[in-house]
Amino acid sequence: MKKISRIILFVALLIFDQLSKILLFEKDFDLGLFRITFVKNTGMSFGLFQGTNLFLIFVSIIAIVAFVYFRHEFKESLFFIALIITGTLGNLIDRIFRGFVIDFINFGWWPVFNFADSFIFVGVFGLIIYETFFLKNDTKVKTKKTSNAKKKLK
Repeated sequence: MKKISRIILFVALLIFDQLSKILLFEKDFDLGLFRITFVKNTGMSFGLFQGTNLFLIFVSIIAIVAFVYFRHEFKESLFFIALIITGTLGNLIDRIFRGFVIDFINFGWWPVFNFADSFIFVGVFGLIIYETFFLKNDTKVKTKKTSNAKKKLK
């Protein structure tokens, strides 16, 4: 995927997240498989750190800056890093402009969440899977090629 295509995709995801929060603000209704349940979340996932908005704004900014700064270390898994950044940015916008994050997707058996949370989850999960199962194999191949090249030079 070309750089401009990735940027367009993640801007579209961010807009989708923000539009969903605007359209579903203070709405409650049942969709069968899940409910739309408006929740003002002053913390983060699973009810952690409730009422610590300034702290979470600070942590979000640090996380975004760190991921952007170190993105070159994750060239092969940049898609997952971009999902994490997009989700974090979506919730950061809520924290700054509303003082809370809007959550609304409710399965009943799981904490209420939003699309930005989903982007973060998929990004983190994808990054873990990639780094665990695919990157090590790439590193082994590169290491083997490097050691063979060194032997040829001797």
